This record gives sequence, structure tokens and C-alpha cells, in this order.
Amino acid sequence: MASLINVTTKKVAKRKVEDEFKQKNRCLTYTYHLQVSRSMIPICKSCFQITFNESSKFITNVILSKNTGTSRITYDDKRGTHEPWHKIPDEVKEAARKHILSLPAYETHYYRHQTTKKYLPPHYTFYKIYEEYVKQENVNKAISKKNYAELFHEEKTTIKRLQKDTCQTCDKLHIKINSATELNKETLQQELSDHQNSCKDDNSKRIYTFDLQQCLPTPDVVTSYTFYKRQPMTFNLSLHDCVSKQAYCHTWHEVIARRGANQVGSCLYSHLISNIPPEVKQVILYSDTYGGQNKNSHLVAMFFTP
Repeated sequence: MASLINVTTKKVAKRKVEDEFKQKNRCLTYTYHLQVSRSMIPICKSCFQITFNESSKFITNVILSKNTGTSRITYDDKRGTHEPWHKIPDEVKEAARKHILSLPAYETHYYRHQTTKKYLPPHYTFYKIYEEYVKQENVNKAISKKNYAELFHEEKTTIKRLQKDTCQTCDKLHIKINSATELNKETLQQELSDHQNSCKDDNSKRIYTFDLQQCLPTPDVVTSYTFYKRQPMTFNLSLHDCVSKQAYCHTWHEVIARRGANQVGSCLYSHLISNIPPEVKQVILYSDTYGGQNKNSHLVAMFFTP
């Protein structure tokens, strides 16, 4: 932009006026140009300002920068190029990042192929994690809690919240009941009761819900000595009898086996063989549709096993 502004010395001095405060002592003349096909076309300042969408103050600063140079050449603005005084040193930030990576995070068994997020056990809190980071001996200068939280989220780490799966039919009926009128509410409540108690009076049926529990770190302690340890994970496939309200647990640790379709199928087969009374002719199983564990060809083949 400075190359489009020419600065020349004023050739004709203006005549003195009686009022010295009205006397203009401008010694330089500024002409503004636009370059079109290698030719410079003079324009007024207003047109120049509108064309480049710049303020009058910005153009004035360009002219002052050009006038202060001995060769009338402007240079790049040096503002904002220096390192700010409050910038966190790279070694301090790297120490905080290593502390986050040292936490015993694990992958969720839901949608592992769609996300790279890692989870910490529910008994962790962000305040406790940051407190342990500050207490570390090799941390000479701890970063603030806000900066630590930013690094915490950059590493795609979060604290797992306790939650449970719900039945799709029950959820749908509860929504209908909440929005129904008094005339239809009794019918919907009866439908919900029939759904939840469909085999209470029928000894030839059994209904089970099953799912893998959240991975259990072993031993499950929260002392500072084991805070940074990589505890082995224990798996628990739990089954709930919806009639007797009794729960069954099948546990093993990761040294023995993984937590895939073969392991889930083996636990279900063992339960069906050992705990189903002879009078039961129909078994209904509810679970989520996670293909790696509950909804796959391995379990279908197991159900057809005599």
C-alpha cells in the first residue's frame, strides 16, 4: 500500500493569513494511485480508502512509516512477533502432558472403531488429578489448572460417568405415559406392566438381561502409591433374572482372556446349561447391539448348540 502513495514536496507556499491559528504549514503533498495494467492511475484519498477498506488512521500510519525511513521504504510491522512473557515453556507443558499420559486410562468397549477417546475410572476427579500433578517431585513449575484442563482435553481423556442401559420399549412407554391424557394413561400403564411382568406367572419362560460391566482395575484402590500404576483389568459379564431379580456374575481378568464374542458366548452357554430349570422352554435375552460382543454370528451359533 505504501508503494501506491507518492510523497512530494510542496512547490507553492501558501500566503500568510492574518489569523496564525488558521495558517496551514503543510510542506508535503500526498497523491494516491491504483495500479491497473502496469500503469498508475491517480485517485482521491476517499476512493483509495474505500477501495482497500482501510481506516484513515491506518493510511496515516502508513504515510508516517514511509516518511520516517531514509529511503522512503516501509517495513513489516514488528508488533506481535516477540514471545509473550506469560508463555508456558515447552518443557513445562511437556511434563504436564506426560503426567496425563501416565494416568491409567482405558478405551470404552462401545464404538472403539469410531473414537479414540480414553476414559479414567469414575472414582477419579479432575481436582484430584491436578493435585497429584502439582505434588510430583519432577514438576518444578506447575501450570495453571486452566492450562492443565486444556491439555487434558487435547489428549482426548475424560472421566467415565456411571450409567446404565435402558430398555427401548420401557423408554417409549414412559414417554407416552408422561404426555398422555388421563383416559389413555391407564391403558399405557397396563401395557408397561404387562411388558415388565410378562413371565412372572409363567414358569416355562425366563427373561435375562446381560452386559459386560465397566472394566474393573485390580486392585481397586485410590491411594497415591497406585495412582500412576497400570492395574490389570478384570471383566465381569453380569446377567439379571427379571423374574427372580437375581444377578449372576461371570468374572475373569485380561491375563486369562479378552472380552470378545467367544468369551461372552462361553459365559452365556455356561449359565444356560447350569442355571436354567428343566421346565423352562423359552429363554428371552436382552442386551445392547454391540457387534463385537453381543450381536454377532458367534452368539447365534452358540444358541443353536444342542
